[in-house]
Amino acid sequence: SAASDVYKRQIIDTLLSFSNINFEKSYAIGYSNGSGMVNLLGKQTDHFKAIATLYSHQLVSTGNISTNSTLSVFQLNGEIDNIIPLNGGNTDFGEFMSASNSALNWADNLNCNTNGIASTDNWNNITIESILYGNCDNNHEVKKLVAIGQGHDIGNYKAEEIMYNEIWSFFKNH
Repeated sequence: SAASDVYKRQIIDTLLSFSNINFEKSYAIGYSNGSGMVNLLGKQTDHFKAIATLYSHQLVSTGNISTNSTLSVFQLNGEIDNIIPLNGGNTDFGEFMSASNSALNWADNLNCNTNGIASTDNWNNITIESILYGNCDNNHEVKKLVAIGQGHDIGNYKAEEIMYNEIWSFFKNH
């Protein structure tokens, strides 16, 4: 809506007034509903080098937006999330794309190679399956991760610490 566009612009304008912020290295991270906002900001603005969306993926309406920016996307979902289902669909919070289609939508928007590279990792006994879509515009990438057997959070302090270290490493590379 026009009101939310004005609000977002006011936030950005306020941040731009600070002299101690490096806008060449701006990142956004969101959890659950905050991920929805981060996905939308990533699609509608060119302020971020990379974003991380945790335990949510794009709404269908957000997926329908084409982005003019280039950024990298780190998307983490829980395999058995009963709030934002991995396979998408209608929820109390809106209609979601599947996590796979959300990542592919980003990859397509950012001109990535949509033949992803799959890998498996272990974050303190939690299996993380990921697909990396590379060769995007300006050396960006899209990384889709799924925490196997997990719901709407990682539920494990050590695994969460690994997660945030992974996100920071991802951000530093972009």
